[in-house]
Amino acid sequence: NDVMDVNLNATFKLVKFFLKGMVKRRFGRIVFITSVVSFTGNPGQTNYTASKAALTGFCKSLSLEVASRNITVNCISPGFISSNMTEKLSDDQKNQILAKVPMKKLGNPSDIANTASFLCSDNASYITGQTIVVDGGFSIQSDWIIRHKLNFKFICGVAVIPHHTLIKKQTSSSRYSRCLQVIVYRKDLSIVGLRIYKK
Repeated sequence: NDVMDVNLNATFKLVKFFLKGMVKRRFGRIVFITSVVSFTGNPGQTNYTASKAALTGFCKSLSLEVASRNITVNCISPGFISSNMTEKLSDDQKNQILAKVPMKKLGNPSDIANTASFLCSDNASYITGQTIVVDGGFSIQSDWIIRHKLNFKFICGVAVIPHHTLIKKQTSSSRYSRCLQVIVYRKDLSIVGLRIYKK
């Protein structure tokens, strides 16, 4: 309950308190800090993961409610960031983490601060209801559901989101080492179709 109170309930109460002034001024920037584990999951952290994932839904719904008032609502989803917590990890634990991060390094607090600064600036005035992932590629590597479905050892790719589908172009280091997969998803990320183009 403490985790849910801090991560979710406190956020709801704070937004409720400050939102009235934003609506009155017809301007506001709201940024939630979620976590990459809300996408990947993490054993032993069900409560934490649930609280952070709930913020994403909160963000999307709230952004729709206040968009006409020139208020943007977005999330930042950090991966492994250098902090007092990571300083307590052993070298072996750090190496295990870095093995899952394509950029092979931990993020810095400034990476999160710079992203928050951008989302609060005029440069991001047309961005709302979105989650910006700052994790050095960790969540791509952790896309175990897609790896399992396609039986690939390694996946990397670029996603673009048109109106109603998400199309993900990917390359693989499996036996189809020189090919291009186009995977089409519904919004709930269930697979609609898959085509493999051999080069």
